[in-house]
Amino acid sequence: MKNDNNEDYVAQQMKNSGMSDKSVEVMRQKVKEGAPEFTVHELQDKHGHELSVTGVFKKSSKTDNYFYNGFDASVALDFQIVHPEKSSIDTRSLEGILKAASTNKNADQEAGAMDKKMQSNYIKSISNDLQLLSEEHPRLFSQLMAKYKPPIDFALDEKQVAELDKLNRRYFPKQFFAVELKIDTDKAFDMLAHGLWIHRDLVNAKNEGYGTWLKPNYGPPMEFGNWNRSHDVLGYSVYKAAEKFAFIELMVSDPVLKAAAVDDLDKRLKNAELVPMTPANPNLTAKVLVSANPPADSFTLFNSDMVMQKHEPYTMATYEKIMAGEHKITIPDRGGEEVKKKDQSKDRTVKPAEKNKGKSRH
Repeated sequence: MKNDNNEDYVAQQMKNSGMSDKSVEVMRQKVKEGAPEFTVHELQDKHGHELSVTGVFKKSSKTDNYFYNGFDASVALDFQIVHPEKSSIDTRSLEGILKAASTNKNADQEAGAMDKKMQSNYIKSISNDLQLLSEEHPRLFSQLMAKYKPPIDFALDEKQVAELDKLNRRYFPKQFFAVELKIDTDKAFDMLAHGLWIHRDLVNAKNEGYGTWLKPNYGPPMEFGNWNRSHDVLGYSVYKAAEKFAFIELMVSDPVLKAAAVDDLDKRLKNAELVPMTPANPNLTAKVLVSANPPADSFTLFNSDMVMQKHEPYTMATYEKIMAGEHKITIPDRGGEEVKKKDQSKDRTVKPAEKNKGKSRH
């Protein structure tokens, strides 16, 4: 894939997750520079709430393509800053400066690092005002620090640190996406590119580990991004899904060996693999590619051309009917439709003598 195509692909993902054209241009500049990994920050308005977004990008270890690893987003819930009627500082102008500096982080990234002297003067200027504000209006000072996180050249006392920590917990509690979804392999990238589910072990805001299946939504953006999730606690089980299908690799009489075979399938699906499986249906010859489908408690099946296949020819129910001589021969075509084959003028059914032939394959 050409890098230009990869950039367009990543740009579309960014737009689908609500990021602006300006952020897309910053991404393109970083890709042009060949940065191995980088972030792009912006502020968004979501239904009257301010969403702070940091997109995360990483270059493939094998190609010049880049992964869009989703983004970290936090929202300021019910954050209402009340400016005092009287103050020795123009607090509204000060907030405007802080907001502009936060919003223009992308411009700083695009133009390069701010001149050290200019940066020093900027920090000194706002630090003087913020330090005075901390003495006159400590509540407003903490709110501005929590919302815009400006650099300062003075230390906070214990009370200020405690208040700021309280505000951060109150106003920035909800992480909509983990910064690192560990989409760091070409296999995972390919799975997501096809709109398929991958499994990742993540950590929530309380530093608690959890497992979840992830799938991108590349259509219109959802309210807070473009990831569909199915947490492990919802009960999706590769083991239960496997019971619905008749694949030779899983049809082992020894329970220990069968458990090991399903364990292997579970591991490979969670490792972002499309797993080739051999249908037990004697009327089918080609292997089918299997991926997880958590919402349906099932699998999604593809042929070698990545065309989705209908389940019916591959299910255990169909296989059992064939073995009982109750099912007509059917094969799926490239588009997944079933085509009934006829033996001259009449449908051919599986005869009892063919049962043993089918059973001998596993």
